[in-house]
Amino acid sequence: LDEILVVPGVRAAFVCDADGGVVAMSFAGAIDKETLANAGRVLSRTLAGLATRGPAAELQFVYPAGRLIVRNLEAGCLAVLCAARINPALLDLTVGPMVEPLQQRLREAAARSSSADRLEALQRLVSDVLGKQAAKPLEILQQAGDSPAGLVKATREIERFTRLFVDKEKAA
Repeated sequence: LDEILVVPGVRAAFVCDADGGVVAMSFAGAIDKETLANAGRVLSRTLAGLATRGPAAELQFVYPAGRLIVRNLEAGCLAVLCAARINPALLDLTVGPMVEPLQQRLREAAARSSSADRLEALQRLVSDVLGKQAAKPLEILQQAGDSPAGLVKATREIERFTRLFVDKEKAA
């Protein structure tokens, strides 16, 4: 992202994931990270809302003191804070080659986190439903890892285990 700051008039650039979490940033000067996180959430929600009517490739918010250009990266967005009178062609020449690699990184990160989220959700469900009898099913889940195929296999094994060994009266 530091390459973007070389464009005259650019003050900051940051990348947000689909949930609005800031995953990369580069600034010329100081910035409040909490404000940045809030902006990321708002931008992600805005892009998600606009997607209901069709994908938006780019958004521009123009203010007297500057401009915020937001590039949709499918699994997130790239935001560039710059002067109001920026040279858009020069900015596009700089940002263009970065879009595909950023999209790929965001897709990979989303896939990793969604696999981990599925495993976590299953572990919570097993603990909540089986209570004190959850130890063996949780061990089965842990051994399965977070791949979709492994989780499907583990849930089948847990179902068999539950039918054979779990006392309905003692569960949760």
